[in-house]
Amino acid sequence: MQFKKKVNEIWVKIRKVVLEVAIVFFGVLFAALIADYHTKSIEQKEVKDFLISLSDQIYEDVMEVDVLIGNFQYFESTYIYLSEVELNDDFRKTQFDSAFTSIQSNDWLNPNVSLYEGFKSSGKLSNIQNKDLMFNILYFYQEALPRIKASENGWLRVHQRLRDYILDNTSYEEDGTLNNKELIIAPKGKIITKTLIPSPQLFGRYRALQELGKEIIFEINKEYDLSPKYKF
Repeated sequence: MQFKKKVNEIWVKIRKVVLEVAIVFFGVLFAALIADYHTKSIEQKEVKDFLISLSDQIYEDVMEVDVLIGNFQYFESTYIYLSEVELNDDFRKTQFDSAFTSIQSNDWLNPNVSLYEGFKSSGKLSNIQNKDLMFNILYFYQEALPRIKASENGWLRVHQRLRDYILDNTSYEEDGTLNNKELIIAPKGKIITKTLIPSPQLFGRYRALQELGKEIIFEINKEYDLSPKYKF
C-alpha cells in the first residue's frame, strides 16, 4: 500500500508538471499567434496603403500615355509629310515651315516609379496576398515599362541624329533663306525622317501598358471593395 501511495504521488507530481508545461507552452504559443496576427495586420495595412497610392500613380501614367499617343500620332503625320517632300513640289511654305519647326519637339514617358521601387526595395512586395495582382504589378514595372523605354530610346536617338544633321549642315541660300528644304529632301534627310515615323510597335506597347494599368486599378478596387475613383 505504501508503494502504491508513493507511485500515485509521483504520478500526481508528473501530471502537475505536465500541466504547468502545457500551460506555459500554450501561453507562449498564444502570445506568438497574437504577435504574428498583429504583425500581419500591420503588414496588410501597409500593403493596402501602398496599393491605393499605387493605383493613383498608375492612373497618372495611363493618362500620360494618352497624351503621348496623341503626340506621337502628330509626329507620325509630320515625318510622313517630311519624308515625302520633293524639291519641285508645289507645297505650301507655311505647312513645311510648321513641320520643320516640329523637328525640335520630342516626348517620352516619365513614369511614377518611386513608390513601387521603395516598396520593392523594402522586400514587402511579397506581402501582397493577391498573387495575380502582385504579378501584374511586377510585369507593369519590370517588363511593360522597360519595353516602352526601349522603343522610345530608339526613336529619340534617331531624332537627335536629325537635329545634329540639321545643325551641322544649315546654311543660307542666295536669297537669304535657310536651306531647310534641301536638307530634308537630301538622301540623308529622307532616310532619317522616314525612320522617325513612329512604329506600330511603339503604339502597341503604349496601349498594352494602358490596358494593364487599368486592369491593376480594377483589381485593387476589387480587392478592397473600393468605388472606382477614375473613369476610363
